[in-house]
Amino acid sequence: MNKEINNIVLRRKNKVFLLTDKKENNKKTAKEFKEKFAAVTAFVKNLEAYGYTASADMFNTMLGLDMDTIKRNYKSVISLIKEQTGADETYNVMYPNFPQQVIEMDDADLFYNAIVHYFANGEIIPEYEKDDRFPLFLRDKKLKVIELATENDIKDIFNNIVGSKTSISTQDKEDISAILNYYYEDENKDIRDLLLTNTITHKEVGAFVCAELVNREGKDILNHMSLLSNLGCIKTYTDILRLATALSCGDISLAENTKFKLKKYERKLIMNLLISINSLKDEDLYAYKNKWIRLCEVIHPSDYKNSFYTNSKVVKKLRELGYSDYKPKTFNSLFTFYMQSKDIANAVNLLKTRPTMFARNLDFVLRVADKEKYTDYVIDEFYSIASSVASPVLIQLIDFYNQKLNQSKFNYNVYMPKGNTLKPWVADNKQPNLDKALYYNIIAICDIALANIYSNRPALGKVYIDKEFKNFAIPSSQRSASSGANVLTRYSHMPILEDTNIIRSFIWWTNNDNDRSSQIDVDLSAGIYDNDWKLIDQISYTHLKGTTKNCVHSGDIINGGPADGNGVTECIDIDINEVCKNKGRYIVFQIFNFSKIPFSKMSNCRFGWMERNDQTSGKIFEPLTVKNLYEINSSSTACIPVIFDCEEKKYIWLDINGNYNNQQFLNNLEANVGTTTLLCSAMVDKCKSNLYDIVLKNVLANKDSILVANRNMADIIFSNDTTKPVIKEVYVDSEGNEVIKEVERNDVDIITTNNLDYFMSNII
Repeated sequence: MNKEINNIVLRRKNKVFLLTDKKENNKKTAKEFKEKFAAVTAFVKNLEAYGYTASADMFNTMLGLDMDTIKRNYKSVISLIKEQTGADETYNVMYPNFPQQVIEMDDADLFYNAIVHYFANGEIIPEYEKDDRFPLFLRDKKLKVIELATENDIKDIFNNIVGSKTSISTQDKEDISAILNYYYEDENKDIRDLLLTNTITHKEVGAFVCAELVNREGKDILNHMSLLSNLGCIKTYTDILRLATALSCGDISLAENTKFKLKKYERKLIMNLLISINSLKDEDLYAYKNKWIRLCEVIHPSDYKNSFYTNSKVVKKLRELGYSDYKPKTFNSLFTFYMQSKDIANAVNLLKTRPTMFARNLDFVLRVADKEKYTDYVIDEFYSIASSVASPVLIQLIDFYNQKLNQSKFNYNVYMPKGNTLKPWVADNKQPNLDKALYYNIIAICDIALANIYSNRPALGKVYIDKEFKNFAIPSSQRSASSGANVLTRYSHMPILEDTNIIRSFIWWTNNDNDRSSQIDVDLSAGIYDNDWKLIDQISYTHLKGTTKNCVHSGDIINGGPADGNGVTECIDIDINEVCKNKGRYIVFQIFNFSKIPFSKMSNCRFGWMERNDQTSGKIFEPLTVKNLYEINSSSTACIPVIFDCEEKKYIWLDINGNYNNQQFLNNLEANVGTTTLLCSAMVDKCKSNLYDIVLKNVLANKDSILVANRNMADIIFSNDTTKPVIKEVYVDSEGNEVIKEVERNDVDIITTNNLDYFMSNII
């Protein structure tokens, strides 16, 4: 099985494809079976060191294979799991006996070592003998159960991703490409068996999938047109612009400019699509006028002389764009005119033609309109079309008004601009507040609309929802989300294990190549803040030892080494109990690229953290203790991945870039205390819908779905506990006695928080 495909199903579903032996007759003697049993048992035992175990089905399937195939499967599965946990790399820190070595060293020695390292351009690292460490204190840890994958799992993953109702991440796009490659490379597979019609609803997703298909189908224009027609993604001229952008590897959201690069057959395809759309709306062209001008320069229809291309209406329109001062009355211009004139009735009538735009502008209209005259009218009109609003936007509207009802003491709003590069910014909430009763009314309308939408979806049957899902935020926009096995949605929070005393964060990276000019210096820092978000301590390259006991940095390394080498690591230990004793509460981890190279341009860069119950036992890196690990692929030189709340013993997932308010985010912790405080405090207090509530809304809205309290009775289980439910079966033994036996159920689906594709496609 393709390794990429195995990586996908393991990451998303905790499943793997096993290699099978080629022997038709696999009968074994008792001795041989005993040897295989021991080998498979050892295989499963080794999995536990990485936090995994094998299901009973996987165990029994392995027993049916020959010894050579068992060994090959072991290498394959272990290799995949090492990549998931980060154990596939070597983690070399400056001080090999970290953290105790740093804690006990004189500041003068630490300073001298740093100076020598800096003047040597990062090529000299102090040499110390590595001490033997006491073995890791083992603790009870819930193991992830690996199941056997099937071809249907691949199809489910693909169609869930492409059926997403929100924008998708870079990881999602890579998985789509890998699955398409898997189908195109196998002559026995038909791509049309993978592509379900009417599954793609999000414009950006549709453009990306269409571009991927065009890249694989080659120069067969007719086949392109047939595939795209079946998908139903290309309906407007803006859809064609998105496709051209996707083919040029640009920003499909159209928030950023794109340098169009199209092959000849791609240009011809674009022309065919333009002509195939019957209704030409000036608004579609003039909304992105400059982008169409640049695209037209690349397409240059004049190449197709004496053809119907040059005589088409759309080509003439495209030619006029560059020199015409004509400004058509667009939806936005009309809406702006009505609002400036305070013509609320016409503004509302216009918005009703585009229900989602009505939802996005509802608060604006209510604030501008005369409260006595128009408030009830606006609300009634919105209620009449609310069920036609896209469900993700309804959820966003609920969150918006819940935020107003639960305004934090800091009273700031966080804004996440559209685009591939997430540059959040914070502003004072200066908007006048409306009557709270109105907020409750709008939330109720949105809930009713969601119920109407969800009632028309396929029934889920008997549903069990783990209360843990209340901690996980709903994915609303994944464009800039990082890649990894356990990447959460922004604003999600998870409890720290009860016996955790030490949070050990780490950053690992390499240079881009062997050229010394490409040397990359990445810095890991941690700021400790009190309950009022005042900085009380820091651990960084300028302060290896914090004033808080047992809070320590492993040493600043400025050279990542060869791209194909072992790489280098920086770690920071945080003693949770000591932080609380020192009246600290929040730990904000920040990552800076001192070399000012965007993380997206780096060959290797990953961040993660471990939950340890003892600071001195175990190796510096223990895969069993890794809580999270992800690739840093943001288009910035600074990022804030996570915040730890030591008081409530939980972590809050941020995954944001360090650029906001149109300011240059300077590459050290000290220069960004104010802006970091502002951003993090606002994001911690952000109201966000959670997965538990949204699943519950789906269940309550559908008459054929029911919520059950016992997971053993469920048809579908939403839980991170992947243990299969059991049922009790009664049978009569040979002596006529009734025997009760617990049997695992194989007819139940278990959905974890890793299955974001499922939620984005079927639940939101």
